[in-house]
Amino acid sequence: MRAESRRQEYPATAANTRRRKTFGRRAFVVGAAFSIVAGGCAAARAADLSADEVRALLASHSGPAAPDLSKRDLAGLDLSGLDFKGANLTAANLKKANLAGADLSNAIIDLAVLRGANLRGAKLRNAKAYSTIMAEADLTGADLSGAKLICNLENAKLVGPTWQPSPAAPTCTISRWASSACRSTTPI
Repeated sequence: MRAESRRQEYPATAANTRRRKTFGRRAFVVGAAFSIVAGGCAAARAADLSADEVRALLASHSGPAAPDLSKRDLAGLDLSGLDFKGANLTAANLKKANLAGADLSNAIIDLAVLRGANLRGAKLRNAKAYSTIMAEADLTGADLSGAKLICNLENAKLVGPTWQPSPAAPTCTISRWASSACRSTTPI
C-alpha cells in the first residue's frame, strides 16, 4: 500500500529520476570535497620539521652548498636567533614563524610565505625575496642592507629597519605589490 501511495505522490517520470540522480551526484561531490579539504587542513597544520630539527640541520650543514629548506612547511616555528646565512628558502612556508634576530644574510627567500612572521632585528643583508608574501610581518629593526625585496609588504611593520648600501647591491630595493615602488639608501 505504501509503495502505491508513493507512486501516486511522486510519479516515476524521467524528470524525477534525473533529479534523484543529480542530487546523489551532488551529495557525493560535496562529501568528497569536504573530506579532501579536511585532510588538506590537517596536513597544512603540521610543519615538515620541528624547530629542533631545523636547528640540527643548520648546525650540521657544511660545505660550499647552502642549506636547502626550499618548499618546507616551517609555519609557526620558533626559529629565533638561528643562522640561515645563504640558505635556500624558496617557496618555504614561514607563516607566523618567529625569526627574531635570525641571520638571513644572502638567503634566497623567493616565492616564500612570511605572512605575520616576526623578523624583529633579523639580518637580511643581501637577501633576495622575489614574489614573497611578507604581509603583516614585523620588520622592526631588521637590517635590510643590500636586500632585494620585491614582495607583498601590505600592513607590514617597517619601523626603524636599516637600509645601508653594500658593494654588491648599492641600494635596498623594495617594491610593494599593492602600492608604488620605493628606493631608499638612508636609515628610516
